[in-house]
Amino acid sequence: MQSSGASMRSSQRPLAIGAHLIAIAICVLTPLREQSLETIAWWSAGVVLLTMWAQISINGFWSARSIYTGIVILFHLGLVVYPILNLDLRVSDAPMEWLTLPAGPRAIWTSSLGVLSMSLACILVYAQPRSGEPALPEYERELRRVAPRLGSWTVVVSVAAWVYTTASAMGLGFFLASYGAYKSATIDLPMDYIFFGITMGMVLLGTTLDGVPKAALVAFVIFAVLGFPMGLRGEVLFPLVAYALMRARHHPMPRAGSLVVLVLIALFFISGVKELRQTGWGDARDVLTSANPIAGVGELGYTVRTVAEVDQWHQAGELPRNGATYWAPIERLSNRLMPGAENVAAKYDYRLMNVEMRSRAGNLGGSIIAESFRNFGLTGVFVVMFLTGLLCAGIDVASTGAGRQLILGVFFVVLLQHVRNSFTPIPLQLLMGVMLVTVVIFIARSIASVSTDAPNRRAARA
Repeated sequence: MQSSGASMRSSQRPLAIGAHLIAIAICVLTPLREQSLETIAWWSAGVVLLTMWAQISINGFWSARSIYTGIVILFHLGLVVYPILNLDLRVSDAPMEWLTLPAGPRAIWTSSLGVLSMSLACILVYAQPRSGEPALPEYERELRRVAPRLGSWTVVVSVAAWVYTTASAMGLGFFLASYGAYKSATIDLPMDYIFFGITMGMVLLGTTLDGVPKAALVAFVIFAVLGFPMGLRGEVLFPLVAYALMRARHHPMPRAGSLVVLVLIALFFISGVKELRQTGWGDARDVLTSANPIAGVGELGYTVRTVAEVDQWHQAGELPRNGATYWAPIERLSNRLMPGAENVAAKYDYRLMNVEMRSRAGNLGGSIIAESFRNFGLTGVFVVMFLTGLLCAGIDVASTGAGRQLILGVFFVVLLQHVRNSFTPIPLQLLMGVMLVTVVIFIARSIASVSTDAPNRRAARA
């Protein structure tokens, strides 16, 4: 028999699906896209409430679907708090005039359509995230011992590589620099892969049945303390999210109320960091009084500008790229692996979304919604985000075996990276992640095999 909680979730699902379909119809079939910034902001706020209610009430708080939906919302719809609350349009030292131009409201509308599509896919696949394992075979127990150890070393080495690389490019005082200065100084350095290493290390740590190794904890705290004030919000947030998702599969997690408090504190800190980047440390006391969680939400939401830039290009008559920005990284990776094949230098390959965005709009980063929009227009936004929702659902309903969790964890990591970065590094990151997990599984199986065979060999000698 179903529990009362499961029965309630099952009864809410048809209502949620119907509400999503109605919202999508309103979004697509009415002239909402051309309305004012305030109107679209209020509409998007309704989309946020609908989608988060659907994910949490049906799929549970600690699910890939709920977590990823919330992350996409924060980074693409966070700015709606400004027009809704009539706040000054100001995010750090970044210009905000674009938000009041026609492309600004349309970008928010496009993002809300993507969120609705992804959320619909998430609730169409109905199954609760699996958790708990009544009994672990020897291989599973060994994997949960080996993976955290290698994860600890991966985090430590990756953080050390980040400190060394950044200090070499900017000097020992790099942590006092602005985000723009950091991006300019490290633009041609392999930072995406260093951050991927940190996140993958946290995924491996998430499989532990015990506590986090102290070395990894110290390394990540150093990274967060130095990087977060510089503006590396996603780079610090995403490893924590990946760790929490892996941990939630086999360990009790904090209740939603406790997490809300932590989120409010984090948003307060994000807002304070924003003010510090503008005023400097000399006005730190004033910063503490002016910082607030609402401004923190707006600070995260600046990613939507990438969607606005793509909208402007399309409105100017440029045609969608028809998958070019997705295919180019795969082609470049295959050329690397094929003897004799050559690639154009990445900074001159304008098929890459990060290169095009940087050359035309500056160091804005990327976006999963902006990239799908650039390739296939609004249809691409709907389809790509729908497929993303299906992938998140697949991560939730898969077996709780540690090996399969780690493989799916690789896919969740690249999804997180793609929220506010281009698709460019993802093929190589997927390859690296799968190779790393394969090595971990091989080591665990080898140790388990030796441990199992040892008593048999002793008995045979006796």
